[in-house]
Amino acid sequence: MTNQDQPRQQDKGDPVNRLQEGDMSDDAVRVHLDAAKRGATFLMIYAPGELEASRAMNVVRRVPFSFAHRDHRFAIEEPK
Repeated sequence: MTNQDQPRQQDKGDPVNRLQEGDMSDDAVRVHLDAAKRGATFLMIYAPGELEASRAMNVVRRVPFSFAHRDHRFAIEEPK
């Protein structure tokens, strides 16, 4: 049996495996992938605090957009 014939042991740190197991915020990832498939463009804004995030959303709301996500260290939030 060659290395290619042997079943590959699953790496728990592999992002693909984590997505399949539901460890990641797979709903947010799906939203991004679906938008990208439709040709969407993305804008990332550095907003380290609540005040900066609020100011950024005040500007973003002035134009049509599909969705907004705020990434935290361990979570993804949909701003109101």
